[in-house]
Amino acid sequence: ANLDIIIIEDVLVPFIGLTGELQKNNYRNLYDENQFVKPGLSLKNTSSNIIVYGGLKGNINSVLRFRADVSYTVYKNYHFFVNDTVTESPLLPLQNQFAGVYDDINLITYHGQLALQPSEKLEVILDARYLDYKTFEELKPWHKPNLVVGIDANYKPGKKFEIGAGVSLLGKRWVRDYSQPENMKKLDPVIDANLSLNYHYSRLLTVFADFYNITERSYEIWNQYPSQRFNFLMGFSYKL
Repeated sequence: ANLDIIIIEDVLVPFIGLTGELQKNNYRNLYDENQFVKPGLSLKNTSSNIIVYGGLKGNINSVLRFRADVSYTVYKNYHFFVNDTVTESPLLPLQNQFAGVYDDINLITYHGQLALQPSEKLEVILDARYLDYKTFEELKPWHKPNLVVGIDANYKPGKKFEIGAGVSLLGKRWVRDYSQPENMKKLDPVIDANLSLNYHYSRLLTVFADFYNITERSYEIWNQYPSQRFNFLMGFSYKL
């Protein structure tokens, strides 16, 4: 159920809604989220029993639009990743794979977005989320950031060229670590910057170059897995 209240058309639109969903979990979607998850996990589906949201959206002027909203979600069997300490060999305690733990949680998400589009060639989007997790069994929402901020820009200098750039910030995250006081530790916030170049030679053929972590920062997305520093990927795509 969703209700938009048009106070000023395309300028100020409050909205409220109520929904829910069931997410079917399998090894593939867990692997897409965390490439270091161990195989053979006993998986549970995640149920969002209640999702209530409301906010404002509209346009400040002809080139700037906005959205501000807050949502409250009740989850059942929400999964978190923790370093696997059960199946480790005592002679080689690498703890280099992740297992899943489940908890019923309540999540409040505060979200804001500004989108600037001064022309058809250029668009800049600022998106920010503050996440307030309430867990019932686990001490912390393991590996989940409390803040996610991103600035993305896309520029098309011509019909064939496309340039993209982005800077993202992940806030603090807690991870389970039995070697630390209170059996947990905090990972530092992460700042990452990326750049992409695309040349659309034709409707079928595109040549691309993607540059990641261009500031060469060292950080951990997953506990004990430092990121690669500057790296790039070049190639082409062809539609059959």
